[in-house]
Amino acid sequence: MSLLRFVISFIYYGLTINMGKLAGNLYVNFLVGVTVEGLGYLLCFVMNKTGRKPLHLTVMFGSGFGCLLSILPALFLDSSYTWLLVAFAMIGKFGISAAIGEIYIYTGELFPTVVRSFILGFCGVGARVGATLSPYIYHLADGRFGEALPLIIFGGSTIMVAALSIKLPETKGRKLLEKVKDAEHEDDISSDEYGNQCEKEMFSTNEKLEYTSSESSQL
Repeated sequence: MSLLRFVISFIYYGLTINMGKLAGNLYVNFLVGVTVEGLGYLLCFVMNKTGRKPLHLTVMFGSGFGCLLSILPALFLDSSYTWLLVAFAMIGKFGISAAIGEIYIYTGELFPTVVRSFILGFCGVGARVGATLSPYIYHLADGRFGEALPLIIFGGSTIMVAALSIKLPETKGRKLLEKVKDAEHEDDISSDEYGNQCEKEMFSTNEKLEYTSSESSQL
């Protein structure tokens, strides 16, 4: 997950900075970029309908292929089709904006309560490293092919981590895991069984606390 957060931040900030190197009007590009970014955030609201994993894989692969397709107008079409390169870059921007919105929820639901804060902090470190490295890709954008080179790097990285994400479980409708051992045996019990098990443990703990409290008051 730390690698995933690294790549998402790397692509998100890299695409934002790379807007200045895209063909066309700088201000129009930024206006369109801000618009598709906002739409990407709004897409996160469908997570409760589609599930976490399907949305995550869709936006990651969509962003990756959108960036990779930018090589077509850069190498095989003349300068009158530079708008197509910008369009592919915006597809990548839309997908990665949705990814950076949904990944916080998905990461928090994947890990047990006892390690969740540590994991989120560790993933945050990876994200900050990715954001720090992203401006250096901006200097590769020189010449006709150079306009597409950062997008190719971004697209390849996104598809790589998206492929690794296929192994991640779905967390929609699943009760949050409490302990590490619950995560180890996650596939052995259903969501309802796990919920009943947690309730039994909670009631058992409360009964022990009440018994200890009553004994202390008698003393």
